[in-house]
Amino acid sequence: MILGVTVCLLILGIFVRSIYLSKFFSCTQIPPFWFLLAFLFKLSCAISLWLLYTYHYSDRTSADIFKYFDDATSIYEQTKNSVGLRWKIILGIHEDSSIQEVISATNYWDKKNIWLYNDNRSLIRLHLIILHLSQGLYHIHTLCFAIVSTIGSMGIFKFLSAKSALPKKMLFVFTFCLPSTVFWSSGPLKESWLTLLMGLLLYSFLYINKNLHFKHLTLFLLAIALCVLFLVKTYILIVLAFCLLSLFLSDRFPKTHPFLIYLGTFSVGVVLTFALQLNPIQILQSTQTEFIALSRSTGVENLLTLPKISYSTDLIVGSAQAMFNVIFGPLYPHAIHPLSLLASIEHIPYFVILLLPIFFFQRLNKQHNNIGYFLVFFCLLVYLIIGFTTPILGALVRYKSPLIPFYLAAVFTFVQIAKMKLIRK
Repeated sequence: MILGVTVCLLILGIFVRSIYLSKFFSCTQIPPFWFLLAFLFKLSCAISLWLLYTYHYSDRTSADIFKYFDDATSIYEQTKNSVGLRWKIILGIHEDSSIQEVISATNYWDKKNIWLYNDNRSLIRLHLIILHLSQGLYHIHTLCFAIVSTIGSMGIFKFLSAKSALPKKMLFVFTFCLPSTVFWSSGPLKESWLTLLMGLLLYSFLYINKNLHFKHLTLFLLAIALCVLFLVKTYILIVLAFCLLSLFLSDRFPKTHPFLIYLGTFSVGVVLTFALQLNPIQILQSTQTEFIALSRSTGVENLLTLPKISYSTDLIVGSAQAMFNVIFGPLYPHAIHPLSLLASIEHIPYFVILLLPIFFFQRLNKQHNNIGYFLVFFCLLVYLIIGFTTPILGALVRYKSPLIPFYLAAVFTFVQIAKMKLIRK
């Protein structure tokens, strides 16, 4: 216990020191102390998440913050005398009978590959790696997840600051201060690693797009982000990759309207999807069916009404219902409890700001056209996927939480902030 607390304090001290010394956390208009406060806010939210699922929602077997950790602990204990076997599980090498015997004692190791959303194995493996350091002390995992989330948020902030004309202080609030984003993406959940991976990918792209060459570290970060994001949230990777490709092409061909480039890139993506015999309709349909079946098997009532997916035309017809679920669904929760009530209150201003471009519309110049289309396409496509496949309101709020900074940046990109006295500074 004493050793674990010592390790925890050591990690905390090193990271806090790095916030003040690292160039990565430097910004001309934001003092380092702000980033320290942002990290402490994330850490406090991660601890609050632990308190919530320890003392209020006390069923440990159904809590995501515990069930993957418990499965990793089970594997760790079973392989104490066979470290080589443990690393085979971590690296996914040769799933032979000895590995299957260890895995059979877990509860949430995926029985089959549901590639559109994610797989549980990736998070169990991440916990298993951290267990070599923590030796089972849960709060070292909490600290590690808060750290990687802060690094990821910083990467996103750097990307938005470089590409967007919005004030840096506003982008700081969008990236580090939104309640649901910080709450769900700071604890031991997939959203924390999703934030890290998106941040690394966007930060690496920023360097490559500017300098048109690779450094070894940039290439390494890019490769790690691509590989792990493919496992953690495949659909985010697919959408983000096409958006970044469109952003890159738009920067290279400034005389071509960005909308045409984005439309062309996604049209090519659709053609490639069918050429590779990947049926997106079938993938969305099976994901939706399995999520609904899972919801009913766990006794969840009052599911959201999801659009029917049978034919390609259903994607067009059902888009309005999918977007309605994502944007308006949290405003009127079916079951009233603390989390749903807080989410409902938080989403009121997210809805209201949609009216701002109507009253304070800003026409984009050529320089900022590109990032505007990037943000709109990225949020729109990911929101549609979530809206088509997620019947549980709580899961929907959690899945969309890492996207809210992009959503707010997208809306305010089309707003004349100079005319808004309350926020123009």
